[in-house]
Amino acid sequence: MIIRQAGRGGDDGGGELHVYIDDDGDAHVSVTRNRKKHVFQSTEFCTLRGGGRSKNTRQALLALFAAIEADNSADPGAAINFN
Repeated sequence: MIIRQAGRGGDDGGGELHVYIDDDGDAHVSVTRNRKKHVFQSTEFCTLRGGGRSKNTRQALLALFAAIEADNSADPGAAINFN
């Protein structure tokens, strides 16, 4: 189950970047186009206890999640509303 999500529209207006954190602590990333929610790519990076093999990649996605939240706070014009 997804418990936290952050998204940001691209500077060129051509798509959106979404990062999700689920209740297991796994990080998911996807790219969509023009708010139509057509997913081009989506993948998951698990915690080590969940069989994850990409600890550094997962950590980078968590940092990306925090960066998106910070950008959305500083400039909400490109923030993605998931409601």
